[in-house]
Amino acid sequence: LAWIHNALDHTRSPERVVREIVKIVRPGGYLYIQGWTREGTGEGWNGLHQHDLYLLPGPILACESRLGEGAMTPVQHLTEGLPIVFVEAAEPLQTVRSWMKLVCRKLQT
Repeated sequence: LAWIHNALDHTRSPERVVREIVKIVRPGGYLYIQGWTREGTGEGWNGLHQHDLYLLPGPILACESRLGEGAMTPVQHLTEGLPIVFVEAAEPLQTVRSWMKLVCRKLQT
């Protein structure tokens, strides 16, 4: 089990962190991601709050990151193409500070 509790949006690269965690989880193991949606926006892009995470239908864990004053990256789909299946997900909300939960199981390879 790898559990990320309100920390993924505080990393330099959420996409890289998710990919690395999936690598170390054993086949059949779980990845549990929790946090606040669009916390970068909610915190005014201060300090470590440089990413907006949220769930899209599918579910897909999406991320937008701040590049500078008013500039944002294109939406990244952090869980797309990974060897995981979704076990449970919160309703896909994109509002600021909705609680997000995503539980995935790594496929047997």
